Amino acid sequence: MAGELEGSKTLSGLLSGLAQDAFHGHPGITEELLRSQLYPEVPPEEFRPFLAKMRGILKVPLLPVADMAWVIINTQNIHKIFYIIFSLSL
Repeated sequence: MAGELEGSKTLSGLLSGLAQDAFHGHPGITEELLRSQLYPEVPPEEFRPFLAKMRGILKVPLLPVADMAWVIINTQNIHKIFYIIFSLSL
């Protein structure tokens, strides 16, 4: 399953969907929608813990404004950061 969850495009889509739900309140973004659209080959019982981890990442406090420039400049490395997180947690 780890290999199935590591794709940066699908991970980006998942985080985008979770952000739309959490921060913008878009209705209809459900666990089943995210799983079926982004990870259809992953069974629901395996997807739930992964989804919980990703929701936890979005709950990290916002960075001070001074740090935002660093984040914007380094967004191209985001897939590497998530790969490290997954490697440590799986």
